[in-house]
Amino acid sequence: MSVIETSNLTKRFGKTLAVDDVSLKVERGHVYGILGPNGSGKTTTIGMIVGIIRPTSGTFRLFDGDTPQDLHEARRRIGGTLEQPNFYPFLTGRENLKIVAGIKGLGKREIETALAVVNMSDRAHKEFKTFSLGMKQRLALAAAMLGDPELLILDEPTNSLDPEGMVEIRELILKLAGLGKTIVLASHLLVEVERICSHVAIIKNGRLLKHGTVAEITRGDSSYSVHAGDLNSLQTAIENYPGTQHTHRHTDRIIVELKDNDPAALNRYLAQRGIYLSELSEQERSLEDAFMEVAFTGESNSRQGS
Repeated sequence: MSVIETSNLTKRFGKTLAVDDVSLKVERGHVYGILGPNGSGKTTTIGMIVGIIRPTSGTFRLFDGDTPQDLHEARRRIGGTLEQPNFYPFLTGRENLKIVAGIKGLGKREIETALAVVNMSDRAHKEFKTFSLGMKQRLALAAAMLGDPELLILDEPTNSLDPEGMVEIRELILKLAGLGKTIVLASHLLVEVERICSHVAIIKNGRLLKHGTVAEITRGDSSYSVHAGDLNSLQTAIENYPGTQHTHRHTDRIIVELKDNDPAALNRYLAQRGIYLSELSEQERSLEDAFMEVAFTGESNSRQGS
């Protein structure tokens, strides 16, 4: 079942094109990362989906609904957080949730359930102004969880957190995914997206450049780490090797991408030129590697994630 499906979604603010013809699909159970630099259109895309921002053109569907009434009902099944949690500073965490719950027509039981999910039951009596950034994000997630929504949309949930806070929120998001929630996560933090998400969409300058599973996004030319006694000679020989796609030199090694995925042929080529390797090991391609390639080449991929 498609939880979110957009078709040619576009948003202009005056002459500024913020989101340009974005089409993507999020299936039930996905943890879907919308990845891009600040100002890329992530938050605007999310705003259109949750109804805060009206699209200039294009369409979207929630939970396979087609009518305006379907859309209205679908939004009752969504919880979300903003990049900067915004609560009353002099009220306690529990008092702030009481206000949100009242708007949704919910009571004490739902408040305590949400606090338990985010492990805040014993700290919700403290004033919001005393919370760390990590605790503020936890309270925002508790507010999003009120009413037990099926879909959570999280905008930069680990932004500005210290390493400990990032780990706490990451583990909490994975916990929510384990409870069967579909999660859409907008972020510019590549490492966090790679650790949390099952699927990724890469957006830059409002355009969807590539999307699919994390494995599909990171799949590419085979990359190897090589080392020899004379790195200068090694680099020159590798750059002249016909099977070389790209090279990058580090302090003590060279990373080479091969067109034909045949490291043995590279090793023979180098040995014939008197260069004997002390290291030849395959490198895993990270989401950061894939993002940099896509963002700078402008590669487009219309493949839907599965």
